[in-house]
Amino acid sequence: MIIREDKRHPKCEDDGDFDTSMSRTLTVQVTDSSSLHASENRSVLVQCADEFVCKVLSYPRHVILLPEENYTSTFRIEVEASFLGITQLNVTIGDEVVQPYQLRIVRSNRDEKATLAFSIFIAIFVLIITFMMGTQLEPRRIIGIVRKPIGPTVGFFCQFGLMPTLGFLLAEYGLPADAVSLKLALFAVSTCPGGGKSSFWTIIFGGNLDLSISMTFTQTIAALFMMPLWMGTLGRHFTDAHVRIPFAKLIEGLITLMIPNGCGMVMAHYRPQYIKCISKWIKRLSWAAMIVISAFAIYANYYIFWLITWPIVLCGCALPWLGYLTALFVAMAFKQTFKDCITIAIETGIQNIGW
Repeated sequence: MIIREDKRHPKCEDDGDFDTSMSRTLTVQVTDSSSLHASENRSVLVQCADEFVCKVLSYPRHVILLPEENYTSTFRIEVEASFLGITQLNVTIGDEVVQPYQLRIVRSNRDEKATLAFSIFIAIFVLIITFMMGTQLEPRRIIGIVRKPIGPTVGFFCQFGLMPTLGFLLAEYGLPADAVSLKLALFAVSTCPGGGKSSFWTIIFGGNLDLSISMTFTQTIAALFMMPLWMGTLGRHFTDAHVRIPFAKLIEGLITLMIPNGCGMVMAHYRPQYIKCISKWIKRLSWAAMIVISAFAIYANYYIFWLITWPIVLCGCALPWLGYLTALFVAMAFKQTFKDCITIAIETGIQNIGW
């Protein structure tokens, strides 16, 4: 017995690929090859292994196997894709179970095009704001941070010492024992450096932008070594499989941060009259950026909300907030200024895991 797609219906690239909210018709061909042909009238049962992912809309409840047709019958099954995921279609003919047919439910082309359009818009928006950030940086203050790197050093300790430890403890004791992939994901997030969003929040909360950019730069460089170190040590507790570190993405993040910042600094040097005007708008645009980015993230990943459980919510929220508070207290213990304490807390708690 075989299952194939009805050729009269539109196909995806792979026969088993469905778009969400899409109905597809599959054809089942049944042949009784046994030497003892049983009843010509066979019952039919069709089920999706995971009914949350797909639904069977229609299929015949019986098939008739006739001798003149070599005990072969063909019928159609209509299946609707409900949610993203991989499942299989189980078909039972009489007492015989047909080999399962794998279904892959993927995002629709419309969703992918909308996501691409939003991504391009956000990338341009972020580049503009990052350029504006560069106009607010002062080389003199950055050189002072380099000469006396107390803030970046405290941030490094919090980012790559405290955060992975917190992430490991939350993953180990806060998530279900059988949720190995979730445990590994939470721990991996805790090893990531601070990202571009941290600079936006630094502006919004009146932190030290020069320190924020300096910490983002140094922590991203350090992540090239620290992420493999943590994943190769404590990460082995969750899996023995090789975990690929996104080195290219880290370097890409550095480039998209430093080039617009550098261009902004050059403009501020040759056109200092614009600095004051830009400083009035940068906070408003940072707020706008965070609202737009958050709205886009919710739209692009709406399906994730159906998979979230309370342990995921609690651990996912606890990690950044514990990072904020712990880093704030550590920075205060090292007698940093309030602006620097805010910046170190933000840089530590916000992980660079994408927009």
